[in-house]
Amino acid sequence: MSESIHRRVLMPLYHERYTPGHPMWQDIVVHGTDQRDVEAILRIGLVPGGIYDSELKRRSEIHLVTSVVKKGKTPGVRRNSSAYIYVNMKQMYENGIESFYSKLTGVIFTRGEKWSSDVEGIQPKFLTQVKNCFGEVYEPISGAYSQVAREKSPSPPA
Repeated sequence: MSESIHRRVLMPLYHERYTPGHPMWQDIVVHGTDQRDVEAILRIGLVPGGIYDSELKRRSEIHLVTSVVKKGKTPGVRRNSSAYIYVNMKQMYENGIESFYSKLTGVIFTRGEKWSSDVEGIQPKFLTQVKNCFGEVYEPISGAYSQVAREKSPSPPA
């Protein structure tokens, strides 16, 4: 299905605006990913479908959740996720970035914003923390994480 048909036809059927007044609103939400991708995400940001897929195969939106279940599959989080990126939704909203919520799945969807001619998604400045699948805070080797404004962000959800 083409991107334009997806946005015009399907999105209104299962999405509602996700804003601070929404009953499921949280200032900080979570994105599940593979730990091997954390360094690139902290450097480049979250990109719909990731940076490795071709344009034709990429997802059109970034999937976020309000919490991750301890056992079983969390809707909206890839089954093999070994790292969790915490995203400051309040800051994104204040910067005019639209997000949508699916009542059916409990998943938050966003395209983020276009911040260069070839990159659309969630910029690293909106990322507040990274934890591995054991809940330990991730400290990247390259120091890229030091660019993230952790001290200005509210605590992530448990």
